[in-house]
Amino acid sequence: MTIQLPDSVRNYFQASNTYESDILLDCFVEDAIFDDIGTIYTGRVAIKNHLVQENNDLNTHTSILKGVKVKDDYLVTAKVSGDFAGSPIN
Repeated sequence: MTIQLPDSVRNYFQASNTYESDILLDCFVEDAIFDDIGTIYTGRVAIKNHLVQENNDLNTHTSILKGVKVKDDYLVTAKVSGDFAGSPIN
């Protein structure tokens, strides 16, 4: 079942696609944990640095395909395209 995603999740994808790093940073709490294909980034600054580098270097764009609520979390399926091998991926 697809649901309306919270503002923080929608803002994350919008900021990521428009390369607005300050808005992107606001999507995370101070002690956030971000898992990017098995590599863990902890804290807002580490997450921001990683995402800005990845987004800018790889010219990424993300389209939300589906969002579901699982207990207290949201699981988002997205299509990511950019300048990387295997682009696009879901």
